Amino acid sequence: MLRRLYDWTMEKAAHPHAVGWLAAFAFVEASFFPIPPHPLLGTASLHASIISGGRELSSYPESCRLQMERRTVSGESEDQAGQEVRDIIDDLGRQRVPPRAAFAGASMELRVNGSIQPEKLAAFLESHGYGRAGTVMEPGEYAMRGGIIDLFPARADLRRYAGMRIERLGSAFAPIAVDTYGKAVEQRPDHLTGGRPYAYSLVRAGRLTEAIAMPWVVLSNGVRPERFDDAAVAAARGGASGFLAGRAIWLESIAAEDPRTDLETVAAARLAALAERIDGVARPWSAA
Repeated sequence: MLRRLYDWTMEKAAHPHAVGWLAAFAFVEASFFPIPPHPLLGTASLHASIISGGRELSSYPESCRLQMERRTVSGESEDQAGQEVRDIIDDLGRQRVPPRAAFAGASMELRVNGSIQPEKLAAFLESHGYGRAGTVMEPGEYAMRGGIIDLFPARADLRRYAGMRIERLGSAFAPIAVDTYGKAVEQRPDHLTGGRPYAYSLVRAGRLTEAIAMPWVVLSNGVRPERFDDAAVAAARGGASGFLAGRAIWLESIAAEDPRTDLETVAAARLAALAERIDGVARPWSAA
């Protein structure tokens, strides 16, 4: 019986309205507490008071330290209180993901450039626990604006989480991920952690100029000299304000019989010709 109750509870944890179920469980537990309360002190309690760990921002800590406070009531022993904490820790280690049956039929296949009636999608969402709202603020809500259905909460942190999940769907969804990250930055520009994923998503979508809020140039490192000219022009058309050419210009001159003369003639002429090509298509520094 306890196992069935546990499985049923875990199914509700996977429900889009899991917060509501949690509130209901908390009310039931508070009303029918398994340990009789003390007439003056009330019930015993356990608090996760201090959580510490980590070395820097934007990095997951390799370990954390949790300091708990266990308030006892008259008649409880230290061993009883300690055993309760150990039982909780053991139970956390045994917790499973929601059973597969909880997700049966809870999926819909959508294809790029495909079509679906908004009413059909809304009916699917509502049949799986979603509720319609004017503006999506919490998980488990959706909003309809004409032919647009919004599934992602308006909170900036949840928008960033949604952007990460969208990116995993592949490059075809890159524009949606960029828009999601961008909305998070617009909503909370004070969140320093929002700018980086937005910039990276722009780069992955091939929108490098938008990701860099300043003039940028293309380097010759890693490009064969015979290919650098065309690569530099392509970069300029993509938003670069110029090029920084080193070995792509002088590499062949070093191997010449008279390097100095070759640099002053062949390399210099090539540099001038490339600069003329770039000047015709590069973005001006003042426009960046």
